Amino acid sequence: MLQSAQLLQNRYRLDRPLSQAAGRETWLATDTQTQEQVVVKLLAFSDAVQWNRVRLFEREAAILRQLQHDRIPQYRDQFCLDDRLLWFGLVHDYIPGRSLKEELSDRGKFSEDDVRAIAISVLEVLDYLHSLNPPVLHRDIKPSNLICSADNQIYLIDFGTVQDRIAKEGATFTVVGTYGYVPLEQLGGRTIPASDLYALGATLMHLLTGIAPADLPLQDSRSLVSLDASPALRRWLLRMIEPNFDRRFTSAKLALAALRSTQKTQNIQHKFVNQRIKIQKAPHRFRLELPMSYQVIVLPLLIAGMIALIFTLPIHSLATATLWIYGIWLTALLGVLPLFIFWLLTLPDAIATQVKINPQQFEICWKLLGIPIHRVRGETAEIDRVYSTTNRVKSGQFGIGISAGIHEYRLSPTGLKLDAEDCRKLAAEIADWLGLIEEAYDAEN
Repeated sequence: MLQSAQLLQNRYRLDRPLSQAAGRETWLATDTQTQEQVVVKLLAFSDAVQWNRVRLFEREAAILRQLQHDRIPQYRDQFCLDDRLLWFGLVHDYIPGRSLKEELSDRGKFSEDDVRAIAISVLEVLDYLHSLNPPVLHRDIKPSNLICSADNQIYLIDFGTVQDRIAKEGATFTVVGTYGYVPLEQLGGRTIPASDLYALGATLMHLLTGIAPADLPLQDSRSLVSLDASPALRRWLLRMIEPNFDRRFTSAKLALAALRSTQKTQNIQHKFVNQRIKIQKAPHRFRLELPMSYQVIVLPLLIAGMIALIFTLPIHSLATATLWIYGIWLTALLGVLPLFIFWLLTLPDAIATQVKINPQQFEICWKLLGIPIHRVRGETAEIDRVYSTTNRVKSGQFGIGISAGIHEYRLSPTGLKLDAEDCRKLAAEIADWLGLIEEAYDAEN
């Protein structure tokens, strides 16, 4: 048995064990030649150890030797130790810091900003690994394999299950990875770059919720309703953890571009020709108000006043001032009010529209003179498209369309005299906040 203070290869002094399992030990050691701390991974060869573990160990050493990235531990040495039992040894840099598993245990759930920063950091590493020829697949991304260093850098460690080629269907395979973080195709023996993206997505979900993926029904999007995250990040995570790998991002580069795009759009606010349009944006709340056109109220009132004046002029000289005033208002009420109401109800200009969205639900409310006359609600996760549209009745009139599942909602603020560009901007404001990822991201730049 290996013990603390034991010297291996006349160079590596074992300080303390980092992990121990049957036939496999990982130690924090000191390189006596450089006086630097290193990690020594050891695998004991015996009848109880299967050959596939030996192959994985040798593969890890061979791949680490080739990797050059500032957030991956650098390979240092490899050796065999025959001490009544054959030991295979691998030495690489030690990254001082704490694993995200330890951080999660101590501090609880991570904030959305922290999760975004971690996602970007890990995706940059995966982009490097997946861009190699052949691509290097980690196959075991989880909180315990991500180290936060003293300078807040995220390192990807433990390449013990690494694979440097995409497995072919029908070939024999060994199931590797950790339950809950492993996608279906990896359980079936097929690993692709999107498999690492799934594992990263499951890891980020764990950090956001504080609940291990094995205890969280990730495949059911409705289980994410209580997730404390903006709609943009929710949608991005849903695509990362899609059970069907064809629906995930095809590469770390595309996932990174989409995540950065959702981060940028949260701070973009377009300017509109009509200053009465009101948009309020916060990480967990969006509100849009399209007010009623002033001319819809002013014009009928002017007409009412003119009609009332015409009807009351003949009796002006015969009636007292009080009767004359009452006559004006009575004539306006009986003669013009029905026309005024009909005008308001038939013109889209007279209807103010309010759109409110939070991470769980959305609401669209149409109001007449401040009084709600129609209201629809739905789940935010169902909104899959926001677009500008042309009014089918009035040629040249533009509006906004919102698609949520099988439902389509039309907002036509014609009284505000918005042109096609303004409507596109309005649609973009809503889509950007929701994090609706354009298909353009599916093409390599």
